[in-house]
Amino acid sequence: MNPPDSSRQFARLTYEAIFARAVGLLGGFAANIMIARSLGAGGKGLLTTLAVWSGLLASLFSVGIHLATVYELGARPWHARRLYSFVLPYVSGATLLLGSVYFLFRNRIGHPELPLLFLVLLFSAQLLCNLAFALLIGLRNQSAVNWLQVAGAVCYPALVGVILVLRNSLDVAMVALCMVVMPVMSALFALILLKKKTIPQVPAGPMALQWAGFLRYALKSTAMATGSLLYSQIVMLIISAGGNPAQVGVFSVAMIFMDTATVIPAMIASFVLPRWAGLPNSEVLIRACRVIRLTHPISLVIAVGAAFLAMVLAGPVFGKDFSGVGMLALIMVPGAWAATGITVISYSFLSQNRHVIPLSLAWLGTLLSGGLAWWCLPKFGCAGAAMAVTLSRLIVLLWAWASFARANREAPRPMWIPGRQDVQAWGQIVRHSLIWIRCRT
Repeated sequence: MNPPDSSRQFARLTYEAIFARAVGLLGGFAANIMIARSLGAGGKGLLTTLAVWSGLLASLFSVGIHLATVYELGARPWHARRLYSFVLPYVSGATLLLGSVYFLFRNRIGHPELPLLFLVLLFSAQLLCNLAFALLIGLRNQSAVNWLQVAGAVCYPALVGVILVLRNSLDVAMVALCMVVMPVMSALFALILLKKKTIPQVPAGPMALQWAGFLRYALKSTAMATGSLLYSQIVMLIISAGGNPAQVGVFSVAMIFMDTATVIPAMIASFVLPRWAGLPNSEVLIRACRVIRLTHPISLVIAVGAAFLAMVLAGPVFGKDFSGVGMLALIMVPGAWAATGITVISYSFLSQNRHVIPLSLAWLGTLLSGGLAWWCLPKFGCAGAAMAVTLSRLIVLLWAWASFARANREAPRPMWIPGRQDVQAWGQIVRHSLIWIRCRT
């Protein structure tokens, strides 16, 4: 059985993830300020569109394999060598497939060829990074992922700044090239770390990797994870489909601020699956309820703080085109808080190889947020898109709570209510975080 996670271990992963997210946000702010001021809302919107569509394609090709890799290594870490050798051929084949589609239909697409070429390159880079990080996360090396993200967050704005100083200007092609280089470098360092890590040899016989079971889990995960991806990106996709790059640019800056609040769901998604894989239902229930009680208040505090920063900083820092970002961030605060509970409940079922409820949550959220955005965007603009995000997440959270309660009828009601132990755990997390900060200052 996977050992329970101590408050010290949970605290270390929490503040490492928060530190990585904070550095990522600062790096993103720096890069986006230079990009927004050089290219305006239209150029920023075009780059955001490239990033969203390439990320969506990369995730569609990696979601099932990503989750299956994390689950498989959480339960059987000695399979890492087999899965390590699977990454590069899979990425190469997926890139050739997408490149062939682009080459055959480029004359029918009706868009400039250079952005489409960068779309293929970004797809390949992000797919490689997704699978390399999945190997690290499956082997419970989340710290390496956090520090690689820190390095990328520092190098990306530095690279953009160097180009701006040398050329006195930025263009879409140069920034897109920087966006390709950074995930490739992160993936290569991740693979080097994996190669140096001591991994048990694959046992012979029935303990060897069963590809049929691995692919079954991947296929079942694909529908759920595809829905989750669309759920997180559908509003941005609808805005970009409207053909208004300025709206895309403004909404993307609002999401930069609110991404601060996703540090908790992002940490949970990478933290719990390899640790809960294969555990009895009663043990997963105890851990899931504990994580919900610990993380819900923290995520609300972070979301409120991010909205306040957006109201204060967006206009003066990014320019007058982005003065409405603070109101958008404020509207999305309840949705950012709701995302934490949805993530914990979904991954508690995935750790037991039960995909039906996470699948229903993901696609319910996709349909709600897509439908609400399609209806609200023409009436209220970006504010309508923000309302669509928040309303859909709150409705999905209610459905997630009801589904979790039905599936775990033996759970006593106090398990959902914070108690003395939770207050003590919060205090321990704060103390460990202060000790960690003092040791590094």
